[in-house]
Amino acid sequence: MDALDELRTYVKTLPEGRITDAKVKLLISHCWDLLEGSSDHSMNMFKVHRAEDLMFNPPATILFNIERHGQTVQGSIYASVQKWQINLIEGTATSNPFDEEKRIVGKRDAPLKVNPIAEKVVNDIVNLNKKSEYLQWKSDRKVRILIQHIIPETVQQTTTARRRRFREKLKELLTSKGWNGTTVYYVYEKEEST
Repeated sequence: MDALDELRTYVKTLPEGRITDAKVKLLISHCWDLLEGSSDHSMNMFKVHRAEDLMFNPPATILFNIERHGQTVQGSIYASVQKWQINLIEGTATSNPFDEEKRIVGKRDAPLKVNPIAEKVVNDIVNLNKKSEYLQWKSDRKVRILIQHIIPETVQQTTTARRRRFREKLKELLTSKGWNGTTVYYVYEKEEST
């Protein structure tokens, strides 16, 4: 008897509904590679142990959800939850990517109020504060803002949005004080007096 037949035989003893028997996950993982479609969405037998909310619909359908961590590897706080269906008669495993849900698995960064930070940096620039940890002075009329010290890298999307909002506020405040951006990001120069 192969692993798929062993699972087919075992589920005949299960009642309809939620599966609480841990042996079912083990049997699914043993036969996973025998199911057509089982490798879709980069799924494999080594991930089956994370299956949750297993359900049995007689005569031969097993449903389960599984948390996938592809996005978390990229720094996201969200994981996808895929819904899988095993048809034991046809020997298939299917998941619809449009049926996925998102789940928060990490900690969200607290909202960042960029206006007070921009005001502090502008104040340091206008007052030529040479000791500011946020500034690298090229001359009394030209300064580089050390953005990595002001808004450190976190999740790429969060960092990009925060830095964009900071840059917009900074530009607004510095322009009103006679400082203009240059062609180099985060480098500002004082207007010549006329």
